[in-house]
Amino acid sequence: MDAAAAIEALVLDTTPEAAERRVRRIVAEWSVLGLAHQLLRSGRTCTIRDLYYCGAGTAFRSQEDAGRAIQAVCNILGTHRHRLGLHASARGLVVLPPSVSVGRDAQGSIAAHREGGSAEPVAQTTPGGKTDFIPSWVVSMAPLVSGRVAFVLVVEKDCIFHRLAQDGLPQKSRCAMVTGKGMPDLAARAMTWRLATRFKCPVVALTDCNPSGMNVALAYKLACKSSTLPSADEEQFKVSQLAWLGLSPFDLDVVDPSAMLPLSSRDRTLAANLAARDSLPPSWADCAREMLDADRKAELESLYTSGGGVGGVMAYVLRKLRDQEWLL
Repeated sequence: MDAAAAIEALVLDTTPEAAERRVRRIVAEWSVLGLAHQLLRSGRTCTIRDLYYCGAGTAFRSQEDAGRAIQAVCNILGTHRHRLGLHASARGLVVLPPSVSVGRDAQGSIAAHREGGSAEPVAQTTPGGKTDFIPSWVVSMAPLVSGRVAFVLVVEKDCIFHRLAQDGLPQKSRCAMVTGKGMPDLAARAMTWRLATRFKCPVVALTDCNPSGMNVALAYKLACKSSTLPSADEEQFKVSQLAWLGLSPFDLDVVDPSAMLPLSSRDRTLAANLAARDSLPPSWADCAREMLDADRKAELESLYTSGGGVGGVMAYVLRKLRDQEWLL
């Protein structure tokens, strides 16, 4: 069924069930617009979960209903939800080195910086070293930070992020670390971009050695595409200088063979798509082809069993940084 036929069927569908669906959809979208209007006038924000509870039982039957209504409104207005004051709950994490001073609000969270001052009163300034949730406002405002950062390390996995933080990588290497806990949301990408811009430093990514890990790194480097996100916003948070530190298929000689797995059919499809992608830098495409040829993949945790124990990942990162072995 083409688009015209689908629209005609929708218009001509006058059953009570169809009428109820249309009314519920309109009520949900108007509820989103009404709340967004209040938020924009007051300069406040709220989470999607808060929005759902505001309209639970009336405008929305479920959180999925709220999400669909937000997406519909964003599509109509040609904007992203953060411009309407709506954001997802905090998911990603960031840790800054002690060489950085962090402005914090009364709740102890990272304070925001606006033109001419901070968004909230700064209750205290502390050195880095603490792990913080990435605030949703980072999409529209910069974090209130100052000092020196040698580089930003983007980590795919939450557990590896915490391992490196506990082992003191930010202190030893004067680096900032960011994780989106898998595929990054907009806030994780925005924080990475803002830190790289603020400190004018390199950005490197640490992911599993598989096509999905490459896609996570590329989400920061080339940006994700979203039907609700205008290209201008998408381009703003693209960290084109990001380099892939590993774990690359050319590093598998340091991994215990028993910790490797063959590529699944899905892996092979993803790797083939990456190798054929025009926007991919040649060195990255070579990695995708090497994965296909070797038919092997490995997770970062495999470095634990390769002679370094729980410190294996830290040793790997420090060696790669020292030898400047990364893919641009």
